[in-house]
Amino acid sequence: MMFAFRIATSVGIGHLMRMKWLALELQNRGCQSLFILDEQSENLFPFLAEIESELVYLSNSPFSAQEGVQEDAQQCLQLMEKFPDINTIILDSYDLGIEWERVIKSADKKVVVFDDLARQHYCDILFDAKWLGADTPSRYKDKLPDTCRAFLGPQYAILSPAYKNNKNERFLTEVDTKKVLMSLGGGGDLNIIAKLVTVLYQQVTVKNELEIIVVIGPKAENIALVELIAKVNPQVTFLYQPKCLAKYYCQTDLFVGALGTSLYELAATKTPTITFSIAENQQNNYCDLADLGHYFHLSTFDARDAQQVEYFSRLIVSMLDQLPRTRALRAEPTFEVDGTGAVSIVDILLDADSQQIPSAKASSTQYTSDFSDDNERFTLNDSMYIRPVNDKDINHYRQSRNLPNNSERMTIQTEIHPLEHYVWWFNNNRQSYVLYQNEQPLLYIWHQESLVNDKQYIYGGWFTAQGEVPFNVAMLALKWQLEYTQKLFPQGHWLAVINKENKFVNLLNKYMGFSTIAIEDKSFQITQKLFPQASVADFNFVELNFTELSFDTSEE
Repeated sequence: MMFAFRIATSVGIGHLMRMKWLALELQNRGCQSLFILDEQSENLFPFLAEIESELVYLSNSPFSAQEGVQEDAQQCLQLMEKFPDINTIILDSYDLGIEWERVIKSADKKVVVFDDLARQHYCDILFDAKWLGADTPSRYKDKLPDTCRAFLGPQYAILSPAYKNNKNERFLTEVDTKKVLMSLGGGGDLNIIAKLVTVLYQQVTVKNELEIIVVIGPKAENIALVELIAKVNPQVTFLYQPKCLAKYYCQTDLFVGALGTSLYELAATKTPTITFSIAENQQNNYCDLADLGHYFHLSTFDARDAQQVEYFSRLIVSMLDQLPRTRALRAEPTFEVDGTGAVSIVDILLDADSQQIPSAKASSTQYTSDFSDDNERFTLNDSMYIRPVNDKDINHYRQSRNLPNNSERMTIQTEIHPLEHYVWWFNNNRQSYVLYQNEQPLLYIWHQESLVNDKQYIYGGWFTAQGEVPFNVAMLALKWQLEYTQKLFPQGHWLAVINKENKFVNLLNKYMGFSTIAIEDKSFQITQKLFPQASVADFNFVELNFTELSFDTSEE
């Protein structure tokens, strides 16, 4: 049996590499393959050395024109005529789509498509490894022929055989020198990495304690910029056009780079990761990424923005300084990627009667976090409880704080950027909790201690996790917080600021015993230092002294 592959490499080599591993698995099953590639792909021949495939290069008119697409399809059909055993053509291309597929199908050929953009298709089988939680099964609703079989989810991610049961070795060791692997995939502008590395080494106290390995893809731009940096920092080394990164992922403490096929490769090796999107198909929902054990992603990263580069570098340092935390986030994902996607796909291609393999259970239909146990819960009633915030809450915490009904009432009303939030998360002294009602997160509540002249001051706040919170729920949460902090800080003095327009919270705090702070009072000056963005014109300054109150703090 023989398969034809039509692969576009105009945006990088990710498509080529995953089809290579698929062809290799087919080859192991006794099947042959024909690779039909773009003309500019000839320099990628070394990446195809392992497979025994016929290679053909096409020179095409622009794919944006329908005539060019049809011409490409006709050329493919002509090539396939030379190989009578080919009945199926496998398409992996963003440039070619439904019109190309119609031409191939009209010639009575079987079409198999790999996609991750949820486009319309006219094919017999479709594979898409992208994970959208509970929405994954409906991703191609009304976009495929009724006879098409769709196989969706990360279990169909095609990886090198090297990823099968191959986990990060650094989890088992503690070494003085930290290793960071940086990559933009097969292409990309390495000026992004050059700027990041330059600032990063300015922040590292002992330079020889950080080793950076930069991957140089075959289509990379501005290679000279990172090579110049290596002359100044000998700890920077390079991997030129590696065929597989599995062993390097397993020997690194942190991966930094573009999100693409690396998402599944890093999930398979469980390597701590910071990624950013440089292409349309790299946009992902934070909860969906968390299902794969990946919590640090930027939908955009502008290396021209000095502040973003500064925060990014600080995040790298913070994650390296606290590796046990970042490794724990990787350790037990909702959805395991085991590196056997190519095997599963070939099973399907060679079995005409195969049906879709069920997807893993999705956790993103409702936000959950499983780091805590029942011993950490504070039960309020039959339907509500409070638990400490943990690292798995990192993205939901920021998304909740940025909700308009929260941010417009805060001292800082601008949206918090992921980079700023991630850096803060690893370096703050805040004690945060989340209140659940009927297993749904309803609000976050936090407090922090500040010592001034050996006197305990406590300040804090809360914000909703979804929509508005009923008065009785907010009151219950605040009552719990005051009773809890009184046990911790019996001599404590609460300080807070409340937006004057927020009548709900002003009424709530007054009901709980807070009183207005006089401007001439020392507490007023301390409150201003704790909340420097709070103006007297827009916020009420209030206080509560535990020594003057009597809560019932007996155990339930």
